[in-house]
Amino acid sequence: MLVGLLGLIGVVFVVLPLLSFVRSVQLGRELDALRRRMERLEGRLSTAEPVAPGEAARVPPPAAPALVGFRPVPGHGAAASRDLDLEERIGGRWLQHAGLIVLLLGIAFFLRYAFEREWLSPAIRVGLGVAAGIGMAWGGVRLAARYRNYGLLLAGGGIAALYLSFYAGLNLYALFGPQAAFALLVTVTIAAAALADRSDSQAIALMAVCGGFATPFLVGGTTDQQVTLFSYVALLIAATTYLAHRRRWRWLNVASLALTMITVAAWAAAYYTDAKYVRTELFLTLYCAMFVDILRRSWSTSPEDAPFVASLLFAPVVYHAWSVVALAPHGLAFLIYLIAFTALAVMLGVSSGSTLVRAVAFLAMAVPLGAWIQAHHWRGWVSTSVVAIAGIYAIHLAAQLRAAATDEEFDERDVALLHANGVGVYVALYQVLVDTLSVAQLAGVAVLLAGLNAAVWWLLRTSAPIRALHWLGVAFTLVAAAVWLQFGGPWAVAIWATEGAVVFWMALRSESRWLRAGAWLLLGMATFRWALPDIQQTTTGYEVLLNARALTGLYLIGVFYLAAWKGGGQERAVMMVAASALTVIVISTEIVSFWQIRIDSADAYVAREMMLSASWVTYAAVLVVLGMRRKYAPIRYFAIVLFGIALLKVFLVDLETLGGVYRIAGFMVVGLVLLVVSFLYQRNAAAARLK
Repeated sequence: MLVGLLGLIGVVFVVLPLLSFVRSVQLGRELDALRRRMERLEGRLSTAEPVAPGEAARVPPPAAPALVGFRPVPGHGAAASRDLDLEERIGGRWLQHAGLIVLLLGIAFFLRYAFEREWLSPAIRVGLGVAAGIGMAWGGVRLAARYRNYGLLLAGGGIAALYLSFYAGLNLYALFGPQAAFALLVTVTIAAAALADRSDSQAIALMAVCGGFATPFLVGGTTDQQVTLFSYVALLIAATTYLAHRRRWRWLNVASLALTMITVAAWAAAYYTDAKYVRTELFLTLYCAMFVDILRRSWSTSPEDAPFVASLLFAPVVYHAWSVVALAPHGLAFLIYLIAFTALAVMLGVSSGSTLVRAVAFLAMAVPLGAWIQAHHWRGWVSTSVVAIAGIYAIHLAAQLRAAATDEEFDERDVALLHANGVGVYVALYQVLVDTLSVAQLAGVAVLLAGLNAAVWWLLRTSAPIRALHWLGVAFTLVAAAVWLQFGGPWAVAIWATEGAVVFWMALRSESRWLRAGAWLLLGMATFRWALPDIQQTTTGYEVLLNARALTGLYLIGVFYLAAWKGGGQERAVMMVAASALTVIVISTEIVSFWQIRIDSADAYVAREMMLSASWVTYAAVLVVLGMRRKYAPIRYFAIVLFGIALLKVFLVDLETLGGVYRIAGFMVVGLVLLVVSFLYQRNAAAARLK
């Protein structure tokens, strides 16, 4: 069966091109005859006597023959032309192809019959395939001068026939050894590349590239020859790069990248072990450098080039993923790789002026480093990890100082990277040292890093005052982290609140919307952290206002009021309302906690409810007074909402639960406050009418 299939392939590659070649020669002769006839007709027209203009005007045009029932149809000539073209395609091409296929099948059946009875030896079969391939390639090149598409297709079929013939000679008939087969297949690849360059055919070039990468698989083998294979792949990449650059066939490089990844993956699945990680990493680094150089020379930001650029970006992405996974079991090599990766990526980002490259490099480094530290910090890697973290931090810091001290654009990604690098280095060091240092020592590390950032701010405060503020913000955050470590618990709120306030201040100075959004996010995180149950719970040693929950809540309220004072517009209104709402929550939680530790008292519950209602309406009245004096409507609106909530509580809760003196006191306080507030609103309205 296999012999018959090879016979069929040989017949298709031999007979069909020969018949097509004969037909093309006949068509050429017919075209020459038509050209000679046209030349004779033009000669006769040039020798005819010209007709005078007046006579031409007097000569009536010949009358068209009258046809019964005939009506001129618009576009009739075009329709007839289309019908003629369709008829020519069916009769002149489709029937010809069908006849050739039927004939070839008959010859294929004959050759299969001959192969089964061994009329043709294996050497003759392979020789026929090689002869057919050479003949098709040579004939295709000759025909491409006049019939380009047909000639190039024929030549490509010849190249495929040569690959199949040599493969059959090695793997089916064992006519020669793997070394000879490899040399023959490489020769075919070189010839195909030369033919593609000569004929300016990207399709043949793609066939040559695919054939070159398929050669090791066609030759096969049962032993690992990594150095030979990977060196051969490097030569293929280089040759493809040269041909693609020479003819501007840039997608040829994408094909080379895809085939390189397939080749490496196939080898790794069969032969890779941890003992081979060094030479494997060196070869993959070479491949990645070659494709990154291609990407650098062909980089474009136009939308039509986006698919090509995205395809080549797979090279560094896949290389980094492989390196992280393969080197993780080898700790020192893993850390050295991350330092080298960071240095190269930062240099590339600085040279190209792209902050996106540096930001992506930071994320690509931080995630695997954090996971590795979490798994290995207790295995004797403390000192080595600290050195690696410090080196990576210093590389990013140097690039940030360069950007801040020069006239380069300092965009949002620079700001985010600066804060991530400044705070991230402490997070990484904390992970490494948490089992080695005490809490006080870890807090001391945070203070040292805060001092380093404050020193950077001091150095840049004159040359780049706005940019230098970011380092000051990082210093405040690290100090807050030290406070949180030293005191623990609710003091974690101080980290986010302080960072949010500093970022908001910097946003006001630099008029950056992006920084404003970051400040809002940090303040929201601080509020959420403060509202968690571990902070809101009441301890047995509770003292009114002199507890961590109340103090951190008041600190957060102060941050919101400070931001509202510095801000303006809608931001000020939101900050004021947030501060007022937090104030109500702090007052309420303090009242609830005060009576919670006195739960044994008979009047604890009713006293708590009375105090809550009275405190809400009292605070609402204070907001109304302040809103009227400052002529600031948002806090007055909040006060009205708070009055409504208090009244609902009075009639739905207090009326049912309070009794005796507590009901009297609660209702009198609420009623008096409401009357006072109503009087203030009416007096304010009367004063406004007089104006």
